Amino acid sequence: MDRHGWFAQLAIAQTRAGADPAMERFEGEGVRALIALAVAGAVVLLAGAAGFVLFVLTLVLLGNHTLWWRYPRSAIGVRPVPTALLEAVVLFLVGFLVVQMIGALVEAITGVSVMAGLIWLMPLVMLWPLARGVRWDELRLALGWHRGEGVFKEISCGVAGYLAGLPLMGVGILIVLALTMLTQTQATHPIKDQLGIKSVWDAMALYLLAAVWAPLVEESVFRGALFHHMRQGAGIVASAALTAFIFAVIHPQGFVGVPVLMALAVTFALLREWRGSIIASITAHALNNAFVVTLLVVLVS
Repeated sequence: MDRHGWFAQLAIAQTRAGADPAMERFEGEGVRALIALAVAGAVVLLAGAAGFVLFVLTLVLLGNHTLWWRYPRSAIGVRPVPTALLEAVVLFLVGFLVVQMIGALVEAITGVSVMAGLIWLMPLVMLWPLARGVRWDELRLALGWHRGEGVFKEISCGVAGYLAGLPLMGVGILIVLALTMLTQTQATHPIKDQLGIKSVWDAMALYLLAAVWAPLVEESVFRGALFHHMRQGAGIVASAALTAFIFAVIHPQGFVGVPVLMALAVTFALLREWRGSIIASITAHALNNAFVVTLLVVLVS
């Protein structure tokens, strides 16, 4: 029963004679799942069509040299320590492992999960360059922590940029499918084993983690600190590719999930290069995660 979960409950309900409330519940869940998948499919098709148009438009604008890159690489330094941002990235990665170990230890001893609170301390690591002598105005610009051409315009550009990046993500998904068939290995995330959504609070906690914390923190680390550090000595292609690869491999989906995660990360990096501000990248990241979480919540709740 514990091993097979929902499927075991369904099998038991099917063996009972007559009208059974459990079977009616399963039928209702099945209908809801089908509706959710149909709606999600329609959204994906519409978004994909819009994304293809925007992708082609982007290529045309790039070819005509009418798409301006606002990332001010030459204007931003991190004096007096050029490696300060890279140090912050390393501290974040090490600190995250430490926080996970502390959280697991506390939960093992007390039975209380503290990870949800501890991870909100992690953004403080991005202030490390200040301790190394970097001025606040330099750090803020280097990380993209500014309004750009206005918050609402940057958010709109994030939505448009995410849609324009969908064809690239589609290629990543095709590669994932090919790897899955070749290796008989699936890209999975540990969070799927923790989706015991029993209340609106559980759903809110999941949204807070995936659609708020992850976009804010991960974009500041990867498209903020790491991307900026790379751009001081490398071009956009190398910087986007390397930051995307690191971003992908540290996620728990395994090597099979790397192509689609890299496609996402390259899209976020191009948004940072285009807008200068990190707001567009955060918006695209949040939009992607919110869609995935919404689908999961509807299917498993």
